[in-house]
Amino acid sequence: MEKIKNLAASIENHASFDYISKLAEQLIWFVDQNIELSRAADGTIFFGDHRTKIESILELTPFKIGHLEDAHFCSAKFLRELSYGSSHNYNDSEIVLFYLFPEFRQIDYKKVDEIRFGIPVALILEPQIKEINSTHSMLKKVEAWEESLKQWDVRVKQSEDRYQGVIDATNYLGLGNAFDKMLQEKRRERDGLRSNLTKVGLITLVIPVIFLLSGTSNFIQSLFSDDVKTSVSSISTFVFSIALEALLLYYFRIIYGQWLIAKKHVLQLSLRHEMCAFVNEYAKSAKDMDRTTLSKFENLVFSELSADLNAPPSVYDAVDSIAKVISSLKKPES
Repeated sequence: MEKIKNLAASIENHASFDYISKLAEQLIWFVDQNIELSRAADGTIFFGDHRTKIESILELTPFKIGHLEDAHFCSAKFLRELSYGSSHNYNDSEIVLFYLFPEFRQIDYKKVDEIRFGIPVALILEPQIKEINSTHSMLKKVEAWEESLKQWDVRVKQSEDRYQGVIDATNYLGLGNAFDKMLQEKRRERDGLRSNLTKVGLITLVIPVIFLLSGTSNFIQSLFSDDVKTSVSSISTFVFSIALEALLLYYFRIIYGQWLIAKKHVLQLSLRHEMCAFVNEYAKSAKDMDRTTLSKFENLVFSELSADLNAPPSVYDAVDSIAKVISSLKKPES
């Protein structure tokens, strides 16, 4: 109050003396009041906030006209809000009427609008404002959920890509496993044919070795001997040996041909097994690639195994060859 009085006394010759003195008079009345006030809804917070604002202005040093105006407006605002939020009614007090019905041109009309309309509208619309704030808070949560959903969408797409990668890998493993099984079977077949080829070849060599070890000269002499019994026995042995040798050579050729086919099949299956590594890219690019390129790839991987070897002679061919050998031996010398 001393600050306010000193400020009012120092402006006796000021052009706005009436305006400033009215401010000082009403503010002194406000500060000098000693009344018990109550506000049910938010009393503690309400009184504490307004008291802090008014005190902070009044304690400024040096105390100027602008500080007087601010303290006067805060005091009027306090009484105006108190009149709407409690059983007290200070709307007819001079400090509030100073803004409701302004008489001085020095009054800031923003303050007039705040006292006239701002405070009533804010208090009347307070429930709606709470709803709006609640809705705004909910919208913020929805936006946060949308952002979270976007992140989950990205994660789901990443999971789908990983799952698709697992499916592609499974398809590749399935196709590769099928070729691996065929490879194992063909390798066993190839190894078995090679073993049989070796056995037949060794047996084929046994007959000439036996003749060499038994002595060919005695055998040839008994073959052309005058003794019919000995000659027939030698001829029979010789013919049987030739037939057996020809039969062994025939089967040797068959087994050898089958062994070559098995080797070629193993080579083709190995190539196709390696080409399975490109099946994923092939599946992805099949829609956009040229059909000619795709047909070449499909023919390489999914076509039948080829042998491309001449067919072995039939049994009749072998018998016919043996008969020709025997008949050439029986022809008399010219």
